[in-house]
Amino acid sequence: MIRTRGFELVDWQRDAVRAWATADRPYRGTFEIFTGGGKSLVALECARMAAEREPGLRVAIVVPTEALARQWVDVVLRYTDLGLEEVGVLGAGRSDQLSDKRILVAVLNTAAKRLPEQVRPGQRVMLIVDECHRAGAPTFSRVLSTPADYRLGLSATPEREEFDEAGEPLDFDEQLVGRRLGPVVYRFGLRDARAVGWLPEYRVHHHGISLTPEERTEYDKLSRRVDDAVDDIRDLGGDSSRAQHLQRRDDDLGRAARNYIALTSSRKDLLYRATERERVACRIVGRALRHAPRKVLLFHERVDQAESLAAAIADSIGPEAVVLEHSRLPDRVRAESLDRFRSGQANVLVSVKSLVEGIDVPDAEVGVSVAASSSVRQRVQSLGRVLRRRFDGSADAPKRAEMHLVYVA
Repeated sequence: MIRTRGFELVDWQRDAVRAWATADRPYRGTFEIFTGGGKSLVALECARMAAEREPGLRVAIVVPTEALARQWVDVVLRYTDLGLEEVGVLGAGRSDQLSDKRILVAVLNTAAKRLPEQVRPGQRVMLIVDECHRAGAPTFSRVLSTPADYRLGLSATPEREEFDEAGEPLDFDEQLVGRRLGPVVYRFGLRDARAVGWLPEYRVHHHGISLTPEERTEYDKLSRRVDDAVDDIRDLGGDSSRAQHLQRRDDDLGRAARNYIALTSSRKDLLYRATERERVACRIVGRALRHAPRKVLLFHERVDQAESLAAAIADSIGPEAVVLEHSRLPDRVRAESLDRFRSGQANVLVSVKSLVEGIDVPDAEVGVSVAASSSVRQRVQSLGRVLRRRFDGSADAPKRAEMHLVYVA
């Protein structure tokens, strides 16, 4: 058996569990729950329910990153009656076996290669895939073939950009993740979270910046080339809005689509690196910390620009107050940065993409999207990092969150 402890689901979370258990195909499905909605606790309750039906059940929890794997292990140990010897890890330097553990937390890249073979014939298994949209990528999708009687997908934004043979976008139910894990059986979005009082008070601020004259000249030059590339695709009977699909073709239209994608990527990179972003971000941080030692979380798209930004903020408020987190840093440094930020030793954390999905930084009160893609998924995920509510009652006053979005006007 798997027994939960230390938490009680609220009404909407219980509705989610009920929807999963009573779906058209019971005990299969995906939760589309806004970041900070307590997906992990809802998933544990689903696992408890499944284990009640199948006393020998093994649970595999697939996560996209090592940091999220460590976080899930902590959650399982804190909120279930399982001991450390019953919770394993696959990936992140470990090779535990599902047959030896009640719950196995598996990092996606390793799980895709090794998890399906770990399920023994006749073994009853529940597969939980956190940030499940990641599992739809061709590199990782094999994990979805893991034999499992119970299946649950978790994501604030489960849909991927997938297309049929005619280039038409597929609905989630038709996409690989939706077919393997089950359709969305419960949704709890930002609007729902606001309606039930789930979120702290918050404000979103937009900061439009300008390009320098040199950047503007380069931007205009790239834009003219992009326009020409659009015309090339159209002349060949294609549509630039389907360039991602068309680029797979081995003909003139495929080459035109690849050229269009390369040019738009270069233009996007120019915007990400706009020099005014750093100056404005530093001002936002300075104002946020002027009257109180709040925690500020900054997101960027480029490692070198994030390093420059962290150095500029450190020059302004002191090096001990700023930490940096990105994929090129050693794991030890990344873990130390997160620990210092969580503990309050550092007030400012500058991150490159990696914190947008999954990692729980529950007490960040100010978020700054210094540079971000136009992806709705990324916007929802980054906003959710700051809108996590406090549950422990330790705060003297209710949390008031701010999100600042810096963009090239």
